[in-house]
Amino acid sequence: MRRFFSTVLLLSAGAAGVAWAFWYNQDTSASVEEVRPKMAPSVAADYAVRGPIRKMVRIVATIEPSAEVVILPKVSGHLEQFLVDLGDPVEEGQVVATIDSKEFEQRLKQAEASLMLAKAQLSRSKILRDAAQREYQRAVSAEAGGLSTEQDRDTAKANLDTAEADVALADAGLSREAAMLEEARLNLENTSIRAHMAGYIDARQLDAGSLVSPSTPLCTIVQPNPAKIVVNIPENEIVLARPGVKTEISVPVADVVLEAEVTRAAPIVNQNTRTTNVEILVPNADGKLRPGMYADVGFVAAEEAGALLIPETAIIRLGGTLSVNKIESNIARNTPVEIGVIADGMAVVRSGLQERDLVISRGNFMVEDGGEVRYTLRDAVPAAP
Repeated sequence: MRRFFSTVLLLSAGAAGVAWAFWYNQDTSASVEEVRPKMAPSVAADYAVRGPIRKMVRIVATIEPSAEVVILPKVSGHLEQFLVDLGDPVEEGQVVATIDSKEFEQRLKQAEASLMLAKAQLSRSKILRDAAQREYQRAVSAEAGGLSTEQDRDTAKANLDTAEADVALADAGLSREAAMLEEARLNLENTSIRAHMAGYIDARQLDAGSLVSPSTPLCTIVQPNPAKIVVNIPENEIVLARPGVKTEISVPVADVVLEAEVTRAAPIVNQNTRTTNVEILVPNADGKLRPGMYADVGFVAAEEAGALLIPETAIIRLGGTLSVNKIESNIARNTPVEIGVIADGMAVVRSGLQERDLVISRGNFMVEDGGEVRYTLRDAVPAAP
């Protein structure tokens, strides 16, 4: 029995010791945490600096010729010769094809003969009119002298009127035949099909011997210089669709990079695509920009020189407000700001900061307003003097 009580006492003493040790360790740990100082978070920082900024809106566009003309014959017939081929340069007025002219030459001869006949008919009508005029004058004189009757005079007058009408009819016939002759001459001339503008042959649809009519396309002439870049601008960027807007154009396949301005803009928005077209004319004397190529067109949506800039990553967006953490003597101060243009990772500060103010650009999530920070200046931003 005595042994039993001794064992119970020993067990009780051990349990008490374990409980005291646990309490002691917890109290000591809490004391250490209270004494240990908190380490300031390490962040990246940048100075607010003055510099240029340009906001670009990039759209893929298509290169087209500045002008394109489909050559159609003006008369029907068999194609006799095709004098140009794909890629050939042509001048305005140059003959590119001919139509068999034998039939048109014969029509011209017929028109010339018809004109001569009309002239002869007019001359005959004038002679008969003059005779009728003399006859009428004699009838008037005879009636006055009592040698003829009033009926004789009226008959002579009717003959004169008829003769004058014949002259007018013959004169109209002459005009008609003259017009027919001119048409025959034009048709003969139109058997030589000419280029309406200078350029290059882009497509040739037919060969010699083909039967053609005024609705038959023969070939296409294009003017690649200047090149025309056609851009479909979305409705939400409609402000860019106006002449004079600056652009940066890149055509990687042709190794061409250049700057230009919008030349023309459509006045409406396409209801199906919700886009509007603009055209940009660019020099292309070397022919590197070929119609059909793609071009990457960057529109200058906004541009400022000497703007106050900070990294976009420095901006804190919370509840519809914008702010930054400005560092003053290693203390972060949350500062409301007004932001303007944002482009290429930089933002324009309209108000809230001064030039050379230091702001946190990385690590804002670790910072409390009024808290101490350790910062490292980023290499991309110059240090304060």
